[in-house]
Formats: sequence, C-alpha cells, structure tokens
Amino acid sequence: MSCSFSRKRPEEHRRSRRAQVSWRGAAKAHGRTFALTTVNVSDRGAKVRMEEPLREGTSAHLRLYRPGQSSMDVSAVVCRIDADGVAFQFLEDR
Repeated sequence: MSCSFSRKRPEEHRRSRRAQVSWRGAAKAHGRTFALTTVNVSDRGAKVRMEEPLREGTSAHLRLYRPGQSSMDVSAVVCRIDADGVAFQFLEDR
C-alpha cells in the first residue's frame, strides 16, 4: 500500500483540512489493541499519539471516540512517523 501522504508537509500541498482535536481512541493491529489520542483529523487521515507506535506500512483498524457523537471506525495504514505522532491514512473515504 502506497500512502499519498508526502514526506514533506507544506500546508499548501494538503488535500484536506485538518481539525486540531484531542479524541481518545484505539488502534487494533497484530492482534493487539493500542491506546491513542488524536493530534488532528481530516477526511483522509489522522495523526495520533501512541505510547507504542506502530511501524510504517502497518494496517490497523481505528476507533476514534468523538465527544457528543458516535465513534468513528475506519481502516487505516501508518504512512509516517513524526516526532509529534503517527500519521495514518484512511483506506476508505470519510
């Protein structure tokens, strides 16, 4: 799976606006569940903080708990690992 996220992140190249939100959530991968907190979310992906980051290219199922709304469940792949979090690309349109 090739991710469409660029290694360089200039704002003008972003296809989707990011909302700076701090939602709790979980990533399921390799038969385990990993707690996470979002840094930002867009309709194409999310950046999250995790105590135990997944490796680039790892597929996962994300469940994000949006306050006052139903949870967001989406399949995703780790596209990049930055100093401030793990970038996931959603594998389905949101």
